[in-house]
Amino acid sequence: MNGARLIARPSAHSVLFETADGGGVVYWQKLILCCGARELSLPFPGWTLPGVTGAGGLQAQIKHGLSLKGEKVVIAGSGPLLLAVADTVNKAGGERDEYH
Repeated sequence: MNGARLIARPSAHSVLFETADGGGVVYWQKLILCCGARELSLPFPGWTLPGVTGAGGLQAQIKHGLSLKGEKVVIAGSGPLLLAVADTVNKAGGERDEYH
């Protein structure tokens, strides 16, 4: 149900939803919500400078051999991906500062 908006929960195992084309009710016995997760990079002053990267990009660079031993790394933003990146930075020997 891409683009659906949940509007009510009439029972423990159902939700009402609406879309641009209408709406309906979804019933379940077990529910797994996959709300998605992706890195959202919003421009800010200095975002194109060397050494400035998104969280996912930094994690990929570390996994491909980027050395951070003794390097100070600033991790800023929100979301669960930052926790994984902070752990990866620690394991790569980086010194991290965090801003949430």
